[in-house]
Amino acid sequence: YQRRVRGAKVQDIEELFSLGQWFNCCPYYGSRQAVPTAEMVALPYQTLLHEKTRESLGISLKGNIVIIDEAHHLLDAISDVHSVFLNTNTIVQALAQLRQYFELSLIHISEPTRQA
Repeated sequence: YQRRVRGAKVQDIEELFSLGQWFNCCPYYGSRQAVPTAEMVALPYQTLLHEKTRESLGISLKGNIVIIDEAHHLLDAISDVHSVFLNTNTIVQALAQLRQYFELSLIHISEPTRQA
């Protein structure tokens, strides 16, 4: 699979899927292993912008040319990578867990230490 992917023209997701079926392997993991030797890699903004994700895929920006298509979406992508959305329910649950932890901690602190 890897030799076929490495030596081929640029392939879209359908072609990679077909290759995976032909070789009876997972196209996702097969493609990931081909990334370090690839001449061109297309990836989403989030992967490009998040250092740990790039590292996990073996993608280095050093010495490479990065072309950003649809750059007017870049600021939103940067914001999304460094943002988190918490709804009210999540905050209420977190607060309840903190209260429970605090109450258990007070009980534990107020108990006399038993001597052996």
